[in-house]
Amino acid sequence: MPEIIFDNCVLSNFALSDSLNLIKHLYSNTSYITDLVMVENLRGVIKGHQELAKIREAVKEGWLREITLDSIEEKTLLEALCVSLGFGEASVIAAAKSRGLVFACDDRAARERQYS
Repeated sequence: MPEIIFDNCVLSNFALSDSLNLIKHLYSNTSYITDLVMVENLRGVIKGHQELAKIREAVKEGWLREITLDSIEEKTLLEALCVSLGFGEASVIAAAKSRGLVFACDDRAARERQYS
């Protein structure tokens, strides 16, 4: 299976529908989120969506891996993308482009935009 990185909305939809087990089954140890997506997830939990805490548990279990943008290329792309996208989504795109990961997103505009 390819390595895949999830934006918050896609992963949240799986968590809210009690379907994270599908991702675990298909992409265990090859699925990622960024630390900024974890912040977005925490915001959802704080707002009362307790089902979203399953995402944090997946990270604690280790089959869903949290990464941080660390290269200059990733940080530069993040800054450029934050003009039109949220921090979580921008961080996922930057990591996907830099690391050659599949980008799982349900936002058509983000998927269709060209990132040179």
